[in-house]
Amino acid sequence: MCPVSQVIKYLDNLLGSAPIYAAFRSFGCDQYLSYQWWYLIVSAFNYLSAYVFLKYVCKNTYGAILGAFVFTFSMALQGQITHVQTFPRYAVPLAFLFLVRFYQNSKTYNLLIALLLVVYQLYCGIYLGLLLAIPFGIYLTIITIQLVARRPNIITWAWLLKCFGSIFIVTSLTIPLILPYLNNRGEATVEHYQEILATLPNVFSYFTPFDHCLVWDFLRPLNAMKPGHWEHNLFMGGIATVCLAGCSLWLVIRWIKSRFKVNQLTPSIVLIFVGVATIIMFMRFGEISAYKWIYNLPGYSSMRLLTRIINIELLFAAVTVSLVFTKIFNNKSKYGWLVFVAVLGQLTIDNYCVWGKGVRTEVSKAKHRTETLTTAFNKIPSGAVVSYEPVNLLPSAATCQIDAMIASQSFNVKILNGYSGGCPGDFGPFWNLPNSETRNNWLKYRNLGTDSLYIISGDGEVNLIVNE
Repeated sequence: MCPVSQVIKYLDNLLGSAPIYAAFRSFGCDQYLSYQWWYLIVSAFNYLSAYVFLKYVCKNTYGAILGAFVFTFSMALQGQITHVQTFPRYAVPLAFLFLVRFYQNSKTYNLLIALLLVVYQLYCGIYLGLLLAIPFGIYLTIITIQLVARRPNIITWAWLLKCFGSIFIVTSLTIPLILPYLNNRGEATVEHYQEILATLPNVFSYFTPFDHCLVWDFLRPLNAMKPGHWEHNLFMGGIATVCLAGCSLWLVIRWIKSRFKVNQLTPSIVLIFVGVATIIMFMRFGEISAYKWIYNLPGYSSMRLLTRIINIELLFAAVTVSLVFTKIFNNKSKYGWLVFVAVLGQLTIDNYCVWGKGVRTEVSKAKHRTETLTTAFNKIPSGAVVSYEPVNLLPSAATCQIDAMIASQSFNVKILNGYSGGCPGDFGPFWNLPNSETRNNWLKYRNLGTDSLYIISGDGEVNLIVNE
């Protein structure tokens, strides 16, 4: 988006998981192979972190394996596949793990680690960091109340100082990340809230499966005609949905019997409560949603797609799956392994989507498109300003913009092309149709720092424009 500075303020940065990608680049892998390895490693981390958390909470290996499967491989994630910033989620289970440990031993270093993991999730992606902060804050509030009620003598000046010191540390680490976004933050207005209201999940969203699933395709018509329906494929699979619904009902009964006494709820029960509360707060009932109050919190008005909350909610669904099957395995200890194999197979079928039917890009085709661009960039001097303006935007305008960005990375040039979830308003026409008219409108009141501009056409031809 040359000549705009700090373009990072228009997008999630993925800085937290960037070292994984950078490692493979340093080993000599190209952008595509490094990205593929990054995705595989991130997925493995997602699974392992969920397993460690669930094993700690449920104390059962089989239950933890099944729950981690739901968190990592649920069909609900198929609808998120085009949002790469939602892939790194391994900090989410670990943040709650250290909150549970904080509740159990009241050691403030557990609180500090939990808070640092939330900050790390912000560095992996602003969206999930902000979305994680809501259930994290609720859970922290409840267990702190429980902790103080159980051990009132714990509140000392030294303990409070350590707690506030932890908050100060994580705040200091968050500020450098947030600063580039401050000048680009969205204003919390009634009009903007009405625009993003449709991106909040509704009840039917949680029963709408992804396209081409093996078992549940008959549910697709439930949300098929809704605005932005492709973002509302949030069905978690039959097993996870039943476990979440059953545990939610059990939670209500249990809480009523305890006469709504918070200090009588165990950490696992509180997790279910927080999961249910999160789903309700981010759900839309017609034009009504509790998210209206969250929307006015700093930073939340900048988010446009709230269906991404499913990436956090899957952890609570995983907790219910682990708890339910841990109970079953404990009662069927002799045949527990057999039940586990059967359930794992059923869980796989339950979440299976037909291979090759989802959104995908073949590396060979992507490389072929950039070959012509690379040849053109070799003709352009270092430090030049470049614009890629193909006549035929195939396979899409977004792909052309991304191709230009990738090809330019190997050359010391500045490029007008750009792709992100947001951009300056007058860049939009050039993004959709890069040509001389939209380019000149974009540059009309901007100083490129040079009087020349190199134009690359679709066939790789390079033209130099001076004083335009």
